[in-house]
Amino acid sequence: MSLASGVRRRTRALSATPLTSASPLAHRLPEDLEHLDVPLVVTQRQVLTGTAAWMSAVFVAIYGVLTVALDVSGLYPGLREGWQADTAAFGVMLVGTLGVVALLRPRIELPRFGPTVNRDPVRWAVAGGFGAWLVAHNLVPGLWPLTEMPTSQAVSFTALNLLESTLFGVMLASFVETRKAALALGTLFSLAFLSTWMVLRVVVGL
Repeated sequence: MSLASGVRRRTRALSATPLTSASPLAHRLPEDLEHLDVPLVVTQRQVLTGTAAWMSAVFVAIYGVLTVALDVSGLYPGLREGWQADTAAFGVMLVGTLGVVALLRPRIELPRFGPTVNRDPVRWAVAGGFGAWLVAHNLVPGLWPLTEMPTSQAVSFTALNLLESTLFGVMLASFVETRKAALALGTLFSLAFLSTWMVLRVVVGL
């Protein structure tokens, strides 16, 4: 008997074998497949740690590296002068955000296979945060309206705050599922940050 005929016979025998409950394959497939669609739930400790790390990274990037770069380059001279109020306001927001997260305990789930990101809430969180900042900065007394700034300062300052709103929006959108909730959360976060900064800068005198 040739090797080819032996292989063919063996193949036919395997294909004819029914997939019974005694087959190892019958037991293994359901067990392996039943967890494919079950997302990973982020623990409360991981949520708090990730929130603190993300907010700290955003602060270093925006209020550290980029603020210094705009000041030194001459695009926005004197932007570093409010660093005391910036730092204090960030500290207040960090503690407040962690407190709210610990109290509300948002449920965050991650897909097991590959990043499946719903960008819709992120867009609305960014829109809420940046929109609130844009309106407040042009209407609230004591803030320098963008329309009265030199062009280079207005453009660079707007771009910086858009980037900040985007980075914070990514974090905030992970706490909610709907557009309205993301929009409201982005708006509240932005107004709270700006209000805290104004109190520390104007009232306290930092």
